[in-house]
Amino acid sequence: MTLHLAENKRNPDYPFAFLATFANGLTPQGRVKHEPLGQALREYAGAKNREAMLTLLLPVSKAAKSSDLIRRLVDSGEIYHPLAWTPRDAYDFLRAVPGFESSGLVVRMPDWWNARTPPRPRVSVKINSKNTAGVTADSLLNFSVGVSLDGEPLSPKEIAELLEASGGLVPLKGKWVEVDREKLNEALTHWKSVERDVRRDGISFFDGMRLLSGANLGRKDEDDSAAAVREWSGLTAGPELDSILTRLRSPETRHEATPPGLTATLRPYQQTGYSWLRFVTRLGLGACLADDMGLGKTVQVIALLLDLKRDKQNSASLLVVPASLIANWKSELAKFAPSLSFTVAHPSEGTAGDVGAVAAKEVDLVVTTYGMLVRTDWIKSHRWRVAILDEAQAVKNSGTKQTLAVKELTAGSRIAMTGTPVENRLSDLWSLFDFLNPGLLGTAKEFGTFVKRLESASVPSFEPLRSLVRPYILRRLKTDKRVIADLPDKTEVRAYCTLSKHQAALY
Repeated sequence: MTLHLAENKRNPDYPFAFLATFANGLTPQGRVKHEPLGQALREYAGAKNREAMLTLLLPVSKAAKSSDLIRRLVDSGEIYHPLAWTPRDAYDFLRAVPGFESSGLVVRMPDWWNARTPPRPRVSVKINSKNTAGVTADSLLNFSVGVSLDGEPLSPKEIAELLEASGGLVPLKGKWVEVDREKLNEALTHWKSVERDVRRDGISFFDGMRLLSGANLGRKDEDDSAAAVREWSGLTAGPELDSILTRLRSPETRHEATPPGLTATLRPYQQTGYSWLRFVTRLGLGACLADDMGLGKTVQVIALLLDLKRDKQNSASLLVVPASLIANWKSELAKFAPSLSFTVAHPSEGTAGDVGAVAAKEVDLVVTTYGMLVRTDWIKSHRWRVAILDEAQAVKNSGTKQTLAVKELTAGSRIAMTGTPVENRLSDLWSLFDFLNPGLLGTAKEFGTFVKRLESASVPSFEPLRSLVRPYILRRLKTDKRVIADLPDKTEVRAYCTLSKHQAALY
């Protein structure tokens, strides 16, 4: 049995038509022949085939238990006849389609209707750069509010007509759209209020990023009002901001030339990593280079340091490493960037005190350790061009002395190198980003509440969090053949060690 809903453009008062049909054999062309349900009533009643009629009406009877609309059509007998419907009738029908289909009914409806994402006007919130000069972490963004349909802005007159409509299905720009005027007005009122609050000074870059990702860290619990605002709103980035976000999220879209002085040939993915780091640091944002171990995070960062040397800002960068990696970094710097001047601020090099502070004004890079940060004030008070953490999982515990010391650093931008940005808990991610982009993930308490809300949702999803942090994390895996296509597949050889009887007994 099939329920049909179609447009009836010849009658403006009843612009929809309803008909229930049943399959009654095949046409000469081999297609299923649909006939009005009233014909089945006449055929089966005449043949006194009560069993066939009951079988045919079983899905209708099932649907009537959960649908007032179907129950009314059955009780009145209207289901056996073609009907002319108002937009409200058609809307009630369309909203109930999933229930009809679960009852075993086939539904045919206009192709413009989608039950999951029905066509509807939305409050369009656009966040964009205030000027065409670019965006940095300290930029204030524009915030504008309107109402649009499929991305096309509506005029004030059209908006007023929507808010005055009775709701349901409303004709707009030659289309039928779903309108809940109370929810639409609630969303519009909310965003207009936000717009007034930020009109004078604009909105901060991180606040804008949280809005665009749907990660509202300041909210504790979502009530019906907040749900309506989210359902009837659409947030987008303006052209300038969207261009920035596209380059952050898709680093492969642009490659910078390898800086002079690098005595190495970068693989394509390493060239991508260097270009991405260069772009992020020049925006003044924090970047997490989270490539797998062995993919060359070190050489990508060295390429960035050589690029910064060309700026001639007479400002050194800082590299913080575990003490065990000092020798490795000295070797890599000498091998890949012999023109890059550096000093090591560590007792093993005799430059742990004020001598290191003087040297920092004469070199391109200062290398120190996490332990030295805790004990050396001048490193924390000096302003660095870029502050870089190697093995950055060392700051995953936000309460340790070395983590607190790291977060006291002052720098134009920050980089974390780690193959494990999250090891055991999402709080690891918060601590890392509290260094990279302080404030982006809110306070530790706000972040914890936000994560619990995502976990306890009816359909748990971490997409808002993933969308928020994705622009600042670049991760490539060795298992991805697009990264290292010239490596052979891993070869596994099994070696069996047979235990003696005595060993087996002990085992």
